Order: sequence, then C-alpha cells, then structure tokens
Amino acid sequence: MLPEVVPQGFLEKLDRVYQTGEPFIGRAMPIQLQRVANGELEQRFIDLIYQPILDESGNVTGIFVQGNDVTEAYQLAQEVSYQAAHDSLTGLSNRRDFAEKTDNLPSAGPHALLYMDIDHFKIVNDRCGHAAGDQLLKEVASAIAHQCQSDDVLARLGGDEFALVRWNCGREDSAALAESLRRAVKDIDFVWKSRRYGVTLSVGIACFGEAGAGATEQALGLADAACFLAKEKGRNRTQISSTTDEEVNRPGFAGGRFF
Repeated sequence: MLPEVVPQGFLEKLDRVYQTGEPFIGRAMPIQLQRVANGELEQRFIDLIYQPILDESGNVTGIFVQGNDVTEAYQLAQEVSYQAAHDSLTGLSNRRDFAEKTDNLPSAGPHALLYMDIDHFKIVNDRCGHAAGDQLLKEVASAIAHQCQSDDVLARLGGDEFALVRWNCGREDSAALAESLRRAVKDIDFVWKSRRYGVTLSVGIACFGEAGAGATEQALGLADAACFLAKEKGRNRTQISSTTDEEVNRPGFAGGRFF
C-alpha cells in the first residue's frame, strides 16, 4: 500500500475484509495519489476490489487486491450528467433538473416559487442580435444567483424565463425576495456596442406547501400566471398569487396565457 493512502481509510477496509471474510467492492472511489515520486497529491478515482482468499475451513488466509484507475471515464460521466441537468448558456439548472430537485418537499412549508421573465428581452435580441441576447441572459442569471441562498433551487426554464424555489418561505418573505431580485436586475448596467440598455424583471410568486404529487407543478403554473399579470400591469413589478386569486383563476386564463 502506498504511504499516502494509509490515512485515507483503505487499510481499515482491508482489515474489515480480513475480519469478516466478506469482499469489498468500491466503484469510482476518490483517492489522493502521488503519481510522481515526491510530487503533489492528485485526485484520482478507482474501482477497488478486496477479495478474501479462504482455506478449506473458511478462514481468511490472504486478500486479493485489485484497483483500476477509472478517472477519465468517471469525469466524462460526470460531465455528461452535468450537461444533461444544466443550461449550457447560464450554467443554471434546466427545466428537467428543476422538476427533479423540487419534486419532494423537504417540509410542510410554506415554500415560495418565483417565476421571472425579463421585460422587453425580444427588443435587445432582435435589435442587437443573439450574441447580445445571450450576454444579457448570462448577466441576469448572475444577478439572480447572487440573491440566492445555498439551498435555493434556481433554473432557467427556457428563453428569458427563470424559476426559483425557496424552501420554508412565507408570503411576506417571498414578496421581499421578489423585490430584491427585481432591484438586482434593474441595477444591471447592460452595454452593447457602446449603447446602454435598461433591464427590468417581472416576477410572479406562488406560495405552496401541500405535500403530494404535482404541488410544485401547480405552484409553477400559478407563479407563471402571476408573472403574466405583472407584465399586463406595466412590467418591472412583482405579483403574488394564490389558489384563490380571482385574477389568476378567472375564466379563460391558465398558466399565464389566455386561451
């Protein structure tokens, strides 16, 4: 065993196999190794097997050890998994990852779901080109992310639409959060080819907390509808919704869109 491996717990695993007679199989186990004599420790990932060798009486007489460095394959798999779950432009979670992360509620809540839409994004995208639009999306994503807590779930749902879930956040706190997000985006100094553009955000809020399938999905629809109302009322504002909101639930209006 290499000296640098000793404090990493691998000898304890070896001893456990010797004591119990049960094999140990570890997949892509992280390990710090010196690949060059007296060199820096490097993070590697190995598939490791400790297979006990038994005599006729079932006593352990030795242990067969096999390790296979799978670092490159592991890192490639991690990269593919990351790309499948994140928006390639902003690095935020994508719609699918957002749904998976918010599928199971951590508590009875209430929780807050904020649906955000950049006001007049199409004007920048059409007048200045997609490169400008992409840059604006990245700056807005960064401004929103800086207002988030470590356990918030933030995603770009597509186009210029973002969603944020903050756990254990009631109506008043969610309204304050929405205002901080709106102000953060309004403070963006967006300049493209020597021309400055104002950036504003419309935010729809839905508070929820009922456990069960579809709770977050229902909240997303309500927050989307509230965001649409915020745009109708002049943009650059927030609108809070609930399942009893007459404006959101009026006939012919669902999910923020008229039928």
